[in-house]
Amino acid sequence: MKRSVIRYDIFGTASAVAAALSRNAREAIVLFHASRIGDRSEAQGGSILGVLGERWSGRPEVFDTVLRATTADEDADVRHTALVALGERWHDRPEVSDTVLRAATDDDPDIRRAAVRVLAHRYTDRACRVLIELAAGERDDVLRTDLVRVIALVRPDEPDVLQFLEDTAAEGTSDVVRTTARQGLVFLQLRSRLGTEQEAPAAD
Repeated sequence: MKRSVIRYDIFGTASAVAAALSRNAREAIVLFHASRIGDRSEAQGGSILGVLGERWSGRPEVFDTVLRATTADEDADVRHTALVALGERWHDRPEVSDTVLRAATDDDPDIRRAAVRVLAHRYTDRACRVLIELAAGERDDVLRTDLVRVIALVRPDEPDVLQFLEDTAAEGTSDVVRTTARQGLVFLQLRSRLGTEQEAPAAD
């Protein structure tokens, strides 16, 4: 194992332990901000944010710290951790949905992928149209494939999904995107067929 990896793990674990042993949320927040100064490690910041969300999610100052980290931290891993925490613990806050939507267009594909997952699983009542629009504009074929799969599996009953999958199966940007769309169409057909069979009256 490389020495830098060992240092990364030690500092990340130590930061999490220190945050967990903090007497209150304020001490842990100070520790988080201290971890972002000088020779910073993503493991430190992410570990502390995780502890903050787990122990003090009801504190306004904790929410504010995590929310700011989602958009302002320079390290993508820390932003990713903050974004996941927002989706898990504060998704009912209106400013969180706005933040997740902005993260869905982040320059980093891992941040966009995390935002897609939060949208799909925490905002299922209104995410379908947003996910379709994101898929249309997504530059990364891997993430575009993930979007096609999520749309087919999470929101199969939405009226726009069938047309989206048909269009993508015919005109997708790559073989894997088109194949995933075709698989989504097969899933919709099987689901519809099973539903029809269950609704059919039993024969005498």
